[in-house]
Amino acid sequence: MLWLLVAVQAVALVGATVTGSLARRRRLKLEQLNVKLRQVNAQLMKRRAQEEGVEQEAEIAEAELQARALATARASLSLSLEAPAAAHPFESYGDGSLSLAQARRKLSGLLQASKSSLRDNAPSQALQRLAEADTIAEELQDKRARRALLRVRAQALQQVGQLQAALSTLQESLDLSAAIGDSRDEADMYGAVADLLADMGRLEEAAKYYDRCCQAIQET
Repeated sequence: MLWLLVAVQAVALVGATVTGSLARRRRLKLEQLNVKLRQVNAQLMKRRAQEEGVEQEAEIAEAELQARALATARASLSLSLEAPAAAHPFESYGDGSLSLAQARRKLSGLLQASKSSLRDNAPSQALQRLAEADTIAEELQDKRARRALLRVRAQALQQVGQLQAALSTLQESLDLSAAIGDSRDEADMYGAVADLLADMGRLEEAAKYYDRCCQAIQET
């Protein structure tokens, strides 16, 4: 997890730039954060050694979307063979009046395209695609898909420098995880929140989330 390694280096550099009584307090806090971050890195390396090949949440959600789209298409095909009139459900989704299977395929495609935009350093384009995808996910009432979209959206917002918006988006993602009772990749999300808080200078809050990150790793 590169975000943790970068955070350790960034936190260590800050201590050399501050002076006085306030500086001493900050250095103490930063030293504490360094310790926490090293613990997180150690735990993550251990977990990765034990769970090599585990996919990230967005990729898992994307695969789930594709699987559900295929299952829906297969069910529609079966219905059409038994009763042709049943192959065209009344429900429609999105601006293009998509069927359920089409909506899921489009949602999966938009998620993948958004991640590609981020890799190409085009966060604004990613945000546009994510907005369209989120509309479909809300119509489908698919909380898992929305959670995956929120996590990618947080990355895009961070790239454009909207740290507070990225923080709120990550928190919304964590709220959805609690609502659906799925804590996969929760440790990564706590770490990402902690990094954002540290970047915003909210060190005490960051320390609490680093603690939660460590605890989540130990519980997996």
